[in-house]
Amino acid sequence: STVKDPDKYEFKPKQLLKQIATIYVHIARGDKEAVFPAAISKDGRSYSEQLFASATNILWKIGVDPQIIQEFMQLAGKAKAAAAEAMDAEAILGDIPDEFLDPIQYTLMNDPVILPSTRVTVDRPVIVRHLLSDSTDPFNRSQLTQDMLIPDTDLKLRIEEFVRSQQSRKRRAVDTETGEPDGAADMVE
Repeated sequence: STVKDPDKYEFKPKQLLKQIATIYVHIARGDKEAVFPAAISKDGRSYSEQLFASATNILWKIGVDPQIIQEFMQLAGKAKAAAAEAMDAEAILGDIPDEFLDPIQYTLMNDPVILPSTRVTVDRPVIVRHLLSDSTDPFNRSQLTQDMLIPDTDLKLRIEEFVRSQQSRKRRAVDTETGEPDGAADMVE
């Protein structure tokens, strides 16, 4: 859909895209631990490889500084690699028990929290994202704020143990395939 009177609302999509791309590039420049590309790829609402490609084409058309566009494209490549790495990591885990999956996004929970009124356990980043636009429990619509979330430390420990055991099992399978003794393939000379 299009905005009927963009000037009335001061809606300037090309300028907005340029600003967003510039902000992304500046964040990436300061991201010494390289966590920003992974964070972008995990944002299921706004990340797609195609979206970055379309944005890049528009940035060229509207005459944005080529250095900004180049760095934006590099960031897109890193986000794509992070997304592929995350998919590979999840594939290594194999069949994940339902109790370890977030009931909203059906992804492996890393930081499970209990919602106080429904006692449903969800992944903290998922519920925090929900709370940005709606301060209610998604399961019964009762009032909910971040400080009301109850960490599920027992479940978190069980998930961490599951991940370790699956990774260890996968490593042993790779070692068997390569003929290396257990763990030898991981050693660096």
